Amino acid sequence: MFMCLPEARSYVNFSYLLVKYRSNGDSLWSSVYNHSRFANISSDFLLTKNNDIVMTGKAYGDNTGYDITTLKYSQTVGINTNNSIIVNEYSLSQNFPNPFNPNTIINYAIPSNVKRQTSNVKLIIYNSLGKQITTLVNRKQNAGSYSVEFNGEGLPSGIYFYKIEAGDFIETKRMVLLK
Repeated sequence: MFMCLPEARSYVNFSYLLVKYRSNGDSLWSSVYNHSRFANISSDFLLTKNNDIVMTGKAYGDNTGYDITTLKYSQTVGINTNNSIIVNEYSLSQNFPNPFNPNTIINYAIPSNVKRQTSNVKLIIYNSLGKQITTLVNRKQNAGSYSVEFNGEGLPSGIYFYKIEAGDFIETKRMVLLK
């Protein structure tokens, strides 16, 4: 389920706000778009056959009056579990969305050029004091690209870190939970 509405930043400054919700009412992601420094007023949106979201509205310019605005958001509707894409190096991507509330997606990749074609992978979340919050992944995985969802519900707003350990590869990134 989606909701499209203006987001008031002040009495004269509005931005487009698009929010996607899970069926249980939890927010999955949101996007804010601000075209001008004055009023941006969303009027409608639709979901295309390709699961893209098209949002329309108007933006008030300094000397131009209102301009018609159309935005298109593409979204992932599924993940190919075939992992047929050849990955040449370990990687840990920045989570999306960031900042998030309460869910975010973390993507990482295991290369196909490792000796054993599998790696023992650990993906761990830490708070800003370095205390381990949870382990998202702790298993052997074949070469390929992976995506894991982290739910920060029940955690306070703040900076969190996620660390991957796979083979000789170790990397840590920062994410922000805003409530």
